Order: sequence, then structure tokens, then C-alpha cells
Amino acid sequence: MADDVDIMRQLVEMQAAALAALAQVEDEPGLQAWRTTYTGRNAPIMLVFSRLPQFSKELRPQIGQNANQVKLALEAALAEKSELIRQAALQKSLAQKAWM
Repeated sequence: MADDVDIMRQLVEMQAAALAALAQVEDEPGLQAWRTTYTGRNAPIMLVFSRLPQFSKELRPQIGQNANQVKLALEAALAEKSELIRQAALQKSLAQKAWM
């Protein structure tokens, strides 16, 4: 039971750490590395899904729902950051062409 409550705290911490790391990403290779680390098959959030059967039957749906919300939040943040990086690269390319 204590582990069930602890996982909820860990989910919040996972999301905060991932978003903090994403804020530091400045280019496409960094974005790909972040994606692998925080949303890939072996990412901490994905491991929560594989551990669901270990939690109490009563809290399993809540833990699953919270884990899914974290995953969706990370994917949305990734999409937003990806668009920002793409726009910045486009602006840089256009600026370089303007000087030529």
C-alpha cells in the first residue's frame, strides 16, 4: 500500500524531471535523445505501466490513469518543443539566405 502511494509521488517527480530536461533541449538530436530517455520503451514512465499488476487492485486504475496523464503531458510537451525547434531552424535558414 505504501508503494502505491509512493508511485503517485514518483509520477509527479518523473513528469517534473522530464519537463525540466526538455526545457534544456535546443536541437533535433537533443530532442531525439530526450524522446528515447523519457518516452521510449525503457523510460521510467513506461516501466510504470509494466508494473501495474504489482499494485493493489483498488488503486491500479488510478495509478494507470495518472501514468497515462503523465505520458500524454510529456508527448504534448515534446510536440510543442519539436515545433519550436523546427521554427527556430527555419528562421535561422531564412536569415542566412537573406544575407547571401
